Amino acid sequence: PLTAHRCCLAQGWKHFDRGNFKEARQAYNIAVQKNPDNPHCYHLRGQCYLMQGLYDEAMVEFSTAIKVNPRCAGASCAPAASAAAHRAPGSRH
Repeated sequence: PLTAHRCCLAQGWKHFDRGNFKEARQAYNIAVQKNPDNPHCYHLRGQCYLMQGLYDEAMVEFSTAIKVNPRCAGASCAPAASAAAHRAPGSRH
């Protein structure tokens, strides 16, 4: 059986795949509330911000994911954070 947290993640993925990033982010907001110790919730929410061009917000989410689980730094969070930093206005990268 799916937990409430996983249901929210599934809803978020569905919206994200359809390009509905605001709706996906809302589902991930609930997932974070239900399981704040899951770095994937923050990472996925950061991806939504990234796709919307909200780079500062994306960086906060990716950084939070890494703080929640430092092992995330070697997986997908660090590269995503780097992408957000490179795309941010005024970036010198």
